[in-house]
Amino acid sequence: MADARTRERIGHLYDYLSALAQEVYAKPVRHVGDQDIAVSPGKIPDHPSVRLGGAAGDAWLRVRKTPKPVPPGFPGDVSHLLSDVVRSDPCAPPQLPPDLVDRVGEPTEDDPDPVGRVKAVFGRWVDGVWMPWAETACAALAARELYESLFRLRQRMRSDEATHELVWGHGILGWRFGGDRICHPMLPGP
Repeated sequence: MADARTRERIGHLYDYLSALAQEVYAKPVRHVGDQDIAVSPGKIPDHPSVRLGGAAGDAWLRVRKTPKPVPPGFPGDVSHLLSDVVRSDPCAPPQLPPDLVDRVGEPTEDDPDPVGRVKAVFGRWVDGVWMPWAETACAALAARELYESLFRLRQRMRSDEATHELVWGHGILGWRFGGDRICHPMLPGP
């Protein structure tokens, strides 16, 4: 039993000395923008999954895991022509494929302008379905990315707590010293 306890203490001492060595030789980060993860108030997404300040209750920030937004489907009568068109990025509107003419085929008596018809259906779908979806999906993706960043940070803090700290600042103080830009939280929270 004493041997196990001694080994445990030696393990803790080794972990401490290892973390201390990393801290001693690590270059300090002097500008908050140079951190691995830095989120300014303007970057907090406006989404129901994200609550900030008084809306967060006893915390300064609460972020729930946000489901990935599911993009709307193409209209049924043209969906087979657009199956490989990317529609899942709310920041980049979908584009008609360059080989649309080949996909649509030749005009017929029933459909004298198939390319024009597909373009019109696609345009109405983009304006009436995809654009409204994209507006809400952008905020949902931003909330999801914030959650994932904070989750990765939490995981990192569990393993690197001796050499890293999480700081929530109330105000930013910036100045130059010895040729270095310094930008640091002025009143860090506990």
